[in-house]
Amino acid sequence: MRSWALTGDPNAPLRLEDRPDPELGQGQVRVRLRAASLNYRDLIIADRPPRPRLVPMSDGAGEVVEVAPDVGDVQAGDRVAGGFFADWASGPSRHANLGSALGGDLDGVLSEFAVFQAAAVAKIPDALTFAEAATFPCAAVTAWHALVGCQSPVGVGDTVLALGSGGVAMFALQVARLREAKFIATTSNAAKRERLQAAGADVVLNYAAAPGWGLEAQQATGRPLIRVRGRARRLQLPAGSPPCRQGRHRVVSQPPKA
Repeated sequence: MRSWALTGDPNAPLRLEDRPDPELGQGQVRVRLRAASLNYRDLIIADRPPRPRLVPMSDGAGEVVEVAPDVGDVQAGDRVAGGFFADWASGPSRHANLGSALGGDLDGVLSEFAVFQAAAVAKIPDALTFAEAATFPCAAVTAWHALVGCQSPVGVGDTVLALGSGGVAMFALQVARLREAKFIATTSNAAKRERLQAAGADVVLNYAAAPGWGLEAQQATGRPLIRVRGRARRLQLPAGSPPCRQGRHRVVSQPPKA
């Protein structure tokens, strides 16, 4: 099969290679990959590959072409998307699970074929194309986990503040609308502002033009902002913003550098 591998050379970061088809083990499925989506993480890894000849990118979708004899829930012909972590299908995080990220710890999806644990793939709804489904494993699951897969899922009367207009923020916007929550977005780009408004954002704040946008966000909600939950990095509100508290607002992303 053909696979793209990282070289570590900034002038030629990718090399097309011929590799043996991956072997199929117990509980696994072989997938012919039809689409892959690019995350910012993939660009960082491409600059500094953790090991030679790593196949990049974590998010991909395709069709199952072979299943192990002990697999019953997935069959050949199913359209599926792989999970971000090869060994973490459900349950609490564990050290071993977190060391199985595709396109980082393990080879990713920029190949003609890949082998996944059957428990780590999800069937694609008929309404989605392979390209659309390939955008879900990283950004969409992050947004869903922050807003719905938590102890206090957002709903009517809640407000979601997403910083920036990247993948997580855009999926958070769609989840918030689905859950009938209010949505506040931030951007410094006029074209992105129009797209955010067209996508259904209730309020769009220009964080570059208004350094005190945190006050504007509070005025839009009528309540203080809360402490960040669902993300590993701490939210950096602009100077002069009101103190954060626990409440019914959720922040799910950070602003881009540009």
